[in-house]
Amino acid sequence: MESLFTGLIGAIVGVIFGHYMTVRLVNKKTSLQEQAFYFELEILLDKYKKDLVHKLDDFNNPVKSRYIIGAPVVDMSLINALSIELAGTDKVLNKEIRTLIIHTTKFAENLADTAKKREKFNEADAQNTKEFLKLTKQMLTDEVQLVFYLYKLVNDRNNFRFGGYSYLEMANVACDVADVAFDNQVWQVIMPSGS
Repeated sequence: MESLFTGLIGAIVGVIFGHYMTVRLVNKKTSLQEQAFYFELEILLDKYKKDLVHKLDDFNNPVKSRYIIGAPVVDMSLINALSIELAGTDKVLNKEIRTLIIHTTKFAENLADTAKKREKFNEADAQNTKEFLKLTKQMLTDEVQLVFYLYKLVNDRNNFRFGGYSYLEMANVACDVADVAFDNQVWQVIMPSGS
């Protein structure tokens, strides 16, 4: 009888310990997935803040011998996969974060399309400074929003909110993040009216 009781106690302790270790492992995995999600966003932020500096220089000095024509190439597959993984945990992404991820994909596509159009106006036989500047402004508007919102998300995480900011507020923060001086007059020309 004593061995039966000892065996039963051992089984109960084993089940409790196994459950504890499983929960611990799941929590660690979830934490690592969340960390990887934010690392990916930081990588995107770094790409766009560097490109913002180049595009602002192109706007301020539209006639020069060399431009960085393209836009950063963005692969959202890992971010989307991590979003799906987090959806099955207690770290599920809120609506505001999901909205930003959808907008980030759209902004990235718009930037790539605009970069292709802009490149045509910079070829030696088809230079058109007015169109080049118009497209550069469009790219800057998109990149300012990307830098601003990615920065806010990386820093605010679950307290992040999408929308409710003026273009000039976003430009001011984006310039600070990209470590360039904010000139209100320049950004009033760049950003859409009503900002």
